[in-house]
Amino acid sequence: MGLNYFVPNYFHQVPRLIKDFMQIDFTVATVSPMDKAGYFTFGTANDYTTTAARHCKKLIVEVNEHMPRIFGDSLLHVSEVDTIVENHVSLLDMVPLKPSPEDEIIGKCIADMVPDGATIQLGVGNVPSAAANHLMNHKDLGIHSEMFCSSMVDLIEKGVVTGKRKSLHPRKNIFTFARGPRKMYEFMDNNPTMESYPVSYVNALR
Repeated sequence: MGLNYFVPNYFHQVPRLIKDFMQIDFTVATVSPMDKAGYFTFGTANDYTTTAARHCKKLIVEVNEHMPRIFGDSLLHVSEVDTIVENHVSLLDMVPLKPSPEDEIIGKCIADMVPDGATIQLGVGNVPSAAANHLMNHKDLGIHSEMFCSSMVDLIEKGVVTGKRKSLHPRKNIFTFARGPRKMYEFMDNNPTMESYPVSYVNALR
């Protein structure tokens, strides 16, 4: 998969906790509209929601036409669902703040340590955004990230991210949840390069 810029955490253990030690009566999840084959997708929120959805007694889905349709291990067949409701509201529009001069200094230091062909993860905040700004002249980066953010869209559209050097999911942008502005959600929707997986998979160190 190339070089990984991860900070290890224990978030990936939550699905095991849900599956092996909890008895969940019901789960509520927002999903993208059903396709002609009968599949919804978990859209921007795979994380541990998919595990809870498949290990609960009753599953309720809220269908939202604004939720992007995402590939990967994000599909949910209508036969797995107990109750369907519709609520078509805009997703939370998280516009990133402009990095400060200090953020840019730190971001450049980080970007300078990232070689061409590396697989990256970016998180929340101004420093990751600043680091992305300074990655714009890199080549063939890949994405395997807990969070997918708007800075990654910029890197993909500029041709910086191609994923072709990844040994795991080459040419695919892998994530477990996404937060950002409307433009990002529109970019993600029905985009075959975008794949989400449970956090137990995405955050597992390899």
